Amino acid sequence: MINRLFQLLCIFFCSNACAELQVQQPSRAHGYFIGDVLVQRVRLTTSEAGSLTAPEPLDEQRITTYLYRLAVTEILAQEHVWLELKYQIINSPPATETITLPAVTLTSEADNELTLEPWPFTVSPLTSKLDSSNGAALSILPDRRPLDVIEAVDDKPLKLSVAALLTTLALWLLWWVYRHFTDSHTLPFARANRAIRRLPGTQHDTEPQAFIALHHAFNYAAGKTINTSSLDDLYAAVPWLVDYKDSVETFYRASAARFFQQAESPPHVAIDQLSGQLYRAEKRQAKVASH
Repeated sequence: MINRLFQLLCIFFCSNACAELQVQQPSRAHGYFIGDVLVQRVRLTTSEAGSLTAPEPLDEQRITTYLYRLAVTEILAQEHVWLELKYQIINSPPATETITLPAVTLTSEADNELTLEPWPFTVSPLTSKLDSSNGAALSILPDRRPLDVIEAVDDKPLKLSVAALLTTLALWLLWWVYRHFTDSHTLPFARANRAIRRLPGTQHDTEPQAFIALHHAFNYAAGKTINTSSLDDLYAAVPWLVDYKDSVETFYRASAARFFQQAESPPHVAIDQLSGQLYRAEKRQAKVASH
């Protein structure tokens, strides 16, 4: 019985002694600088101890003056599960210094603890400390002057946009002047309206020249001389004047009474209003015809 117990104890201690962590350390132990990341992997499945687990969560945090532990992950490599530990160097020593990755304790299925020992490596400053007594620089200088954002702004697109806008406005203004000029010289009622507006005063209801200007417009539109007896010829030549039939006939009665004394009290005609209405109607008809 005692021999049997002794054999079991020997087997137990031998198995624990043989259970060793399989670790992949970083590729080198020297030549590290601020910002570098060191990767350490521990195999979590072993034939001696079974599956291994970390006894407590390995949080992402700063662990020493020089090291910050990044997120700890488990990866599958070489048909085994590995615990991947990443440490980033976040500080630079004044001179080359030896520091260590921290120890990590893992627990086996039999509640036995296996420790990943601290791993030493060296970290160095990016530049050595220089003596300024001879004018040498004490710190790293940029290799070139940074671009001045304000000076580097290219205002050429803005100038082109403004020039295009001004050109568009100028062309539109020229087109408007051209249309107004051609209308006032080619459209009969436009010419009459322009002539009436140039007469002295603001009301031209009794102005003979205003009557004459409208007579010329009607004659030109109809292609012949129009009077009260030939208004049907005017409507046939210019159909849209039918909409203003009452005003046109009133104008001709007033003109006959004024110039030929065919009535003692000639009807009143608002010459300015009538010429403006006929001018606008003529422009609308010309626009429709152009399309």
